[in-house]
Amino acid sequence: MGSNEDAVRRDLRALTSKNRLVQLSGLEQLAVTLAKQIDAADEPRDVAVLTHQLRMTLADLRRTTPSTTRSGIDELRARRETRKRAAGGATP
Repeated sequence: MGSNEDAVRRDLRALTSKNRLVQLSGLEQLAVTLAKQIDAADEPRDVAVLTHQLRMTLADLRRTTPSTTRSGIDELRARRETRKRAAGGATP
């Protein structure tokens, strides 16, 4: 495995669920294949074209993969909802 393939596989593990029971999706498999081709490419022009395609594929994956991390806004929203439920339950 080349260094680009290793890096893409690391990115995919971080991007997708760790509890996945299915194989790689089509876009994920394409990203790994492109990384392998970059590792094996001899011509700078080939590397440039493949790198561009890999960047676009990873961007598509990031756009289509649901975020599992919560932002500060999400945390505030959750606390507010908890307070609202608690206040609603306390009044007759």
